[in-house]
Amino acid sequence: MGGFISTAQRGRSFCEGARNSGPADRLCLDEERSDLGRSDAFDRRNVCELPAKARSRKRSLLAELIGGDPDFAENMANRLLCAFGSIDGVLSARPECLGRITNDRELANRIAAARSVVMEGLGEQILRTRFDLNDLALQRWVVGLFKGLKIERIHLVFLDRSGRLIFEEPLSEGNLLGVTGNFRALVRRGIDVDASAVVLMHNHPSGNPHPSDEDVKETRRIAELLENLDLRLHDHVIVSGCRIFSMRGAGLI
Repeated sequence: MGGFISTAQRGRSFCEGARNSGPADRLCLDEERSDLGRSDAFDRRNVCELPAKARSRKRSLLAELIGGDPDFAENMANRLLCAFGSIDGVLSARPECLGRITNDRELANRIAAARSVVMEGLGEQILRTRFDLNDLALQRWVVGLFKGLKIERIHLVFLDRSGRLIFEEPLSEGNLLGVTGNFRALVRRGIDVDASAVVLMHNHPSGNPHPSDEDVKETRRIAELLENLDLRLHDHVIVSGCRIFSMRGAGLI
């Protein structure tokens, strides 16, 4: 896909969820948590808590992916769902973890490959679309970029003059100091793709998406540096688990 780093290299996945007043497997906007700015959260349900019909559907979908003998596939799908709690949990699991349940390295690798296919499809959906955190596909893609990471990572998204996503790539691992340390690379890439704005994204493995004082301070400094180079900081998005925090939406930048 033009402009996108191969998602097969990243091996991330999207999260499932449930809209508060709609069908299952959709995102919900956590509008009550105004202290977190624009905070888009998933209601992650364990498969055992779902109605029988929903459990059966998830089991059948996973069994189709597993393939082979129908009875074996159904049994293995059930084992995986019980072990990891949801389709999201299965797709997000590392191959070695999947292998401990399946005792089949080839099957574990096939499930891991499915995760990459999902992310590639989501990437195709959002390319050339406006960067809007109310977009469910964009939310899933953003969460998927950081799925399963135990360390902080900085990711860049570049936008054109209409605010549409034109390019994305990881910048560095670590906190925001990694941005200033790689600032020249950031600006050079922005010029290469003729970007008008950039979105910083990074994850908080701690589970708390709220920015620290240092996050806010460093973000404002980066925004000022970019402004001097005619490259606007559109937003700084923090991801923690299945929760998204927008510093722009919170009025912090």
